[in-house]
Amino acid sequence: MDTNAAQEGGVPPATSCGRRAWVAACVVIFFSASNLYQVEVQDYVQVDTLYKVNQTRTANPPPEQCLNLEIKQDMDSLIASARQVFITMPAKAGGTSMKRFTEKCMNNRGHGSIDNILNNGLFNKKSLIRKVHADSIVSSHLYDSNGLIRLAKYPSRETLMIHIHREETKRVVSGVKTVMSTICNGSRSYGLSAKKNGTVECILEEGPVVDLIAKREGEVQFATHDILNCASYEALQDNGPQLVIINYKQVDKLQALLAKHHCPQLELPVRENIAADKSMDVFLKLETTGGVINIDDWLHEKGPSLEVALNLRKDASCQAKTFHMEDELFGCPDEALWVTTESIKGW
Repeated sequence: MDTNAAQEGGVPPATSCGRRAWVAACVVIFFSASNLYQVEVQDYVQVDTLYKVNQTRTANPPPEQCLNLEIKQDMDSLIASARQVFITMPAKAGGTSMKRFTEKCMNNRGHGSIDNILNNGLFNKKSLIRKVHADSIVSSHLYDSNGLIRLAKYPSRETLMIHIHREETKRVVSGVKTVMSTICNGSRSYGLSAKKNGTVECILEEGPVVDLIAKREGEVQFATHDILNCASYEALQDNGPQLVIINYKQVDKLQALLAKHHCPQLELPVRENIAADKSMDVFLKLETTGGVINIDDWLHEKGPSLEVALNLRKDASCQAKTFHMEDELFGCPDEALWVTTESIKGW
């Protein structure tokens, strides 16, 4: 066979050297492909492992930071040793119930009728001297991070801070429902008109409702990211106050522990402004079709996009820390988390 012809025809040359080169090239190609396949498999395994770690992360919070909310357990001991308890929360996180509980437990009508006293410097000389005995429990919604930062700057072994938390997207959805119910029951219009069918149904225009949500009116405001941000995390980490974060769903258990030490005679639980009390069905008249849709269904469809489309978190910061905190909080059996300077640093 003519070697040149064979080469021009694409057939391997019939020399021993040529055969070895051709075989070597095949081997190189095979092993290169094999290595590439192994790399791809390894990458897939790494991604799959990360996914599994992310999925199971909430199941393994540091055990020493998870608190038990039952009687005669660690949270009970913390409350027993604290002479002063400050309870804070964003809107739609069980705050109204906790404030009414505090009023009844402290046997008063709040701090001189000042609601949400831990904002705007209202917890001051006047509130200090109005009673002979200072209230051992103070509960307040927070409007921003300033109240939390102020409390963080006064750490004491006799003072316990309890922050009630709710995941932000669910909090916004709950806030929207509350604002719509407020409009429909006539408590406040926010400039919107409602078409009512007795006390059973209420129809609102979709466009004005979306504009109202974008303005963060009513319970849509006072958000988690307004309170937990870079500034407040820094203050908590630098000063190290005694701080417990609990999920809002555990408010009844928290009341039981507080009542044990401060007002054992109080009838529990104290609940107010809960979703079950809102009986009127709210509907939105759609701007595009003119049809109507239940507010629950509308929020279910729009919920994942609502905050992004309306830029509701434009001033948020250090949200990664909040997400890591939630991983640990929701991973605790009683959803109660003891917060330390080291844990904040790890978030």
